[in-house]
Amino acid sequence: MNGMWTFLALMMMISAQLQAQFDRSPWSVGLLGGMQRTHFTGTFQSLPGLYNCCKGFDGSSTSMDPFFGGSIRYAITASFGLDMQVEYVQSRGELSAVNTIGNALSFNGSGFDIVEAQSAFMMSWTIPSLGFTPLLAWKPFESGFGIRGGFTLRLQSNGEATGREELIQPKGVVFSDTKSTIRNDRKVNFTPTSLVYGPIIGLCYDMKLSESFTLTPEISYMHILNQLIEFSNSDESLSMSALRAGIMLSYTAFTPARLVEIPITPLPIIEIDTNKPYIPKRLKAKLAAFSVNEQSKEENIVNIVIEEYSSLTMTPLLNFVFFEEGEDKIPARYARLDATDTPMFDIDFIHTPNHVETYLHILNIIGKRMIEKPASIITLTGCNADIQKEKGDMALSMRRAESVKAYLEKVWNVSSNRITIKNRNLPEKHANTQTIMGAQENRRVEITSNEPYIISPIITLDTVRTMNPPIVRFRPQVETDSVSTWQLIAGQQDKELRRFTGEEKVPAFIDWHIGEEMSEGLATDSAIVYAFKARTSLQDSAEIQGMIPIEQVTLHKKKINRVQDREVNTFSLVLFDVRSSEITEGNAQIIEFIKGFVKPNSNISITGFTDRLGDADANQRLAQERADATAKALQVKNKAIVLGKGNSALYDERYPEGRLYTRTVDVIVDTRIDN
Repeated sequence: MNGMWTFLALMMMISAQLQAQFDRSPWSVGLLGGMQRTHFTGTFQSLPGLYNCCKGFDGSSTSMDPFFGGSIRYAITASFGLDMQVEYVQSRGELSAVNTIGNALSFNGSGFDIVEAQSAFMMSWTIPSLGFTPLLAWKPFESGFGIRGGFTLRLQSNGEATGREELIQPKGVVFSDTKSTIRNDRKVNFTPTSLVYGPIIGLCYDMKLSESFTLTPEISYMHILNQLIEFSNSDESLSMSALRAGIMLSYTAFTPARLVEIPITPLPIIEIDTNKPYIPKRLKAKLAAFSVNEQSKEENIVNIVIEEYSSLTMTPLLNFVFFEEGEDKIPARYARLDATDTPMFDIDFIHTPNHVETYLHILNIIGKRMIEKPASIITLTGCNADIQKEKGDMALSMRRAESVKAYLEKVWNVSSNRITIKNRNLPEKHANTQTIMGAQENRRVEITSNEPYIISPIITLDTVRTMNPPIVRFRPQVETDSVSTWQLIAGQQDKELRRFTGEEKVPAFIDWHIGEEMSEGLATDSAIVYAFKARTSLQDSAEIQGMIPIEQVTLHKKKINRVQDREVNTFSLVLFDVRSSEITEGNAQIIEFIKGFVKPNSNISITGFTDRLGDADANQRLAQERADATAKALQVKNKAIVLGKGNSALYDERYPEGRLYTRTVDVIVDTRIDN
């Protein structure tokens, strides 16, 4: 309290002196912008969320990044001033590494040589930040030249990282898992260190444009002291410095000089009782671990169980190819191949839980299946939206069908006499012609075949690994007046798995989403050891440790021990008509297929969905009606969990396939079996 009164009194005296010395206000505001030469130096295996099987990265990266912001200046005297700058910048970096990944065969014209296979792994990143930079400015000369120095605090928000591995040696070969020279091509968002800081020093020159406006070019150097990203391994790092050049336009209000007398309030007298010295509490800490199940219920944790079970996944195939308004070219979002790549195309490889990603390979799926079924014949029916510039344009409908036919002929070598093309205006079952999204869904080519296999659902078998509990909750308890820092570290043997840190306040609980974060990276042969540490400003510290056992239940172990196993099979239904819950012919066939997997002891979950178009309450009712209709058709309504989830955003609703695959019903059949 004494310090606050002293500071106020000092500022009042300084302000009175300034008003006597200056004809202008001591305050000025400005806008600034410029470029910074960002220099990253790093040694790390990979950025958070990106997979990298190679040796990692060790080097530096430089980029030119624009920044912009504002400034507030307070003139203490004619030679000294305080500046506060706030600016935004997106710092970009990129590193690459060449790795030897094994041996490969290279054709030399007459035979094959064994050569070393090399790949280049490239990783780039962008980290947005908002900087707060207090500066002390000194102008020793009347010319306007000045020196400024200070300390920058930068709040970093979620960054974006991309990585890809490219096979560079030998030429003419591909990766076995991707059937191309590229793999591990990913883009992710990651969370950098929330607050970074460091010193900044620079030169500036004030050029007075008028009594109130000043233009100030400046050049400065900034160096960040702490790590930009909190890596899990202590030997990994990423640091940054920047050389910045910018210009600021500032405004200062002009006021006539006058002397103002301000009364100074006497400082208050505070009496301190010296007979009762302050004795800080000793730091005491406790820590307990609990499990949190899928219903968010907290229970005492005994161990972590990793279980393997067999799974079947079925994705229905949407037999449409959609086109842009007035266009007859196949949109770029559809996956296309060169004719030389078709022998390596594998439907099982492109089948993922993301139904839209699988569907976008529709042209290659149809081509592959027609090669497998040489007696099959397909019919391509081109359609248009039949409104505005597509009104009655049957020729456009025909050109759309011809585009699909040309791809199947040239890339998949399907004979032209196996493809029949037709045209019409609106599809036979068309969407609302008076809405933009309805028109999108009507601009399409429909694919039908005499062979049901050509457009049948995609089915794959896999082994799924689950973890129970999905969440481990730590509850720390600290008895002290205040804590300066704390951390919680969980690991296995010498490997750190997860680190939580903070300052001052210790949270009531800390949740580790172990099921999501460690689905593949958790070792099964050792327990998880965790340690909680806390430290006060007086360097008093406390540490608590604990352990969580791990139990692995594999398919092989289940068979040997003759324990009960489970199969979890997932099915999806699409092609519901707009605003309808009626089971179509295609869905009826899928339901008959699902019935073969339903056993008396099966646990069944049926969830209906709708997109977000239209009234929210009506969508919720429609989603429930679709789920109820499916349960009734499966004859399991009394034993299944039946839910409706209207207004869902399962897929990107900007595209017609995203909306159609959201108008779905998911059926999960979980069956216990005896080994």
